[in-house]
Amino acid sequence: MGAGLKYGIDDPAQREQIANLSWSISHAAWTLTDGQVPTVASLTAYLQSFNYELKGEAAGAYDAMVGAIAALYGSYYADLRGNPALAVKVLNAIAEGAAAGSAAYATIGPQP
Repeated sequence: MGAGLKYGIDDPAQREQIANLSWSISHAAWTLTDGQVPTVASLTAYLQSFNYELKGEAAGAYDAMVGAIAALYGSYYADLRGNPALAVKVLNAIAEGAAAGSAAYATIGPQP
C-alpha cells in the first residue's frame, strides 16, 4: 500500500485522503474481534458502515479498498474453519498491513 500511495498518486491531498481511508479500514478490522469468525459478507458490511460521510471519488476509493480487503479475507476464509483465534490473526495481519502502508501519509490515527 505504501508504494502504491507514493508512486501511484501524484496529488498530495488525494494521497493523504486515501491514506486516511486506509487507516480507517485498518482500525475497523482491528475492532472486529468479538470472538466470532465473521463471514466475508459481514466483514464487508461492517467496513462499509464506516463509509457514511464519504461522497464522490472518496466513496469510490473507500469502496475499492473495502472490496480488496474483503477479497483478501475471502481467500483465507475457508481455511479459518470457524476458528476465532485464527480469524483474529488474519484480520490483525490485514489491519497491520493497511495501517503500515498508510502511516507515512495519513493524518489521522497514530503517527510514526
